[in-house]
Amino acid sequence: MCWHPQLRDPADEMVLETAINDQADALVTFKRRDYDAPGRFGIELLAPHEALLRIRL
Repeated sequence: MCWHPQLRDPADEMVLETAINDQADALVTFKRRDYDAPGRFGIELLAPHEALLRIRL
């Protein structure tokens, strides 16, 4: 697959690409507004507090 930039910040591309390649269920970040692409790949975008709430359940 040919990778095309998906995010505003080029430094975040590696994070998204790794999540996609590893078939992650979610991506956890404080920088939510910088990540508008994960949903296109079936990856849920969570803030850290949201991820912690899910772990506790």
